[in-house]
Amino acid sequence: GEFAGMGYGEADPGIALSLADDGDSSNQLITETVFVDDPAAVPLVINEIMADPLPGYHEWVEIYNSGAEAVPLENLHFSDSRDTMSISAGDRMIPSGGYAVLAGDSAVLAEYTLNGEDVIILGEFPALNNDADEVSLLGPSGVAYDRVPYTGDWYRATTDRGTSLEKLNPRLDGRIGSSWAASVAGSGSTPAARNSLFFEVQSPENRLEIDPNPFSPDGDG
Repeated sequence: GEFAGMGYGEADPGIALSLADDGDSSNQLITETVFVDDPAAVPLVINEIMADPLPGYHEWVEIYNSGAEAVPLENLHFSDSRDTMSISAGDRMIPSGGYAVLAGDSAVLAEYTLNGEDVIILGEFPALNNDADEVSLLGPSGVAYDRVPYTGDWYRATTDRGTSLEKLNPRLDGRIGSSWAASVAGSGSTPAARNSLFFEVQSPENRLEIDPNPFSPDGDG
């Protein structure tokens, strides 16, 4: 059946199972909670992807919370086109405007000078394909909160190893290539920090303006 009026998270649908009297009153009533999965209530997005790191460095994916409130990570999963794994983060939360970097090795802390509070190590973190892959953030029921089917063309330029793929704005549709481009940061990426590329919507034309412009070497457009 369907249950209305329940928000995201664990909820009590008001269902109980009464058992026959066996002389023990402590086990005659069974109640169950359910987890309500609602992508609209989880403002987490995949915001940056390091699929082709420098030799000896490790891959990672950055998640960003674009919402106004902190979001728990304990029930979420991460996947690529082959594997799915739980984000075993206990009671970890991503604060509003905060980041979480998913990686398979704690060496990323030193490689990218990251704070341990911003990194979640997944023992089964997949090997990301450089040319094309699909990474997803999933809810406990398997519904996709965000999905990024990236290809090498999304970088929009020839890049060196160690250059990440950045989303131009967290609120853009991550499923389309025009929302992404190669990082222009001097270090090649910006894990757990604002992306080197960002856009502003200017009224009244509502033009998409990117600063810095990675597609114009002399800055003239």
